[in-house]
Amino acid sequence: MTIKPWEVWFAAVRFEDSQQIKNRPVVVTSSGAIYVMALKVTSHVPHNEWGEYALQQWQAASLNKPSTVRIGKRLRL
Repeated sequence: MTIKPWEVWFAAVRFEDSQQIKNRPVVVTSSGAIYVMALKVTSHVPHNEWGEYALQQWQAASLNKPSTVRIGKRLRL
């Protein structure tokens, strides 16, 4: 399996305000042998002034509803 930049994958992501973990979609920005850098994805309406943008091809990425990528919420998985 090859993980490529700009693909949407599902990953176990920890909530910011608790220890709870949930499988969430993420947009891969880069991948290496040890970790993957990704951006958080949400179903909330995007706030461009917060660095959030609507995913244009959310259905092709197998997401259930229109989604927003959060540029400022980077993850190291």
